Amino acid sequence: MNYRNLQDVLTVEFWRELLQDLRLVLPLLRDPRVPTTAKLIPVGVLFYVLSPVDLIPGWLIPFLGQLDDLAVIVLGLRWFMQTVPQEIVNEYRDQLGI
Repeated sequence: MNYRNLQDVLTVEFWRELLQDLRLVLPLLRDPRVPTTAKLIPVGVLFYVLSPVDLIPGWLIPFLGQLDDLAVIVLGLRWFMQTVPQEIVNEYRDQLGI
């Protein structure tokens, strides 16, 4: 995923790729070849999203309050996918047909 502006985020392709990458997270977390430090990234993202503490509180600015969660998910997912060895990611992409 390589998105540079808000207009890119509003495309169907963005959401399709995001969902495909999300499908890869669980198998990659279970794979012993993935470094433990890389596995901490999606766990940290999950804790942030579930945490009541936000950079931009949803009750203060309703729409922007959810955008910070989306930004953390997208950036965390990108970071995780870059940290995992590419051959392992490609192996699971092939297995899942993505």
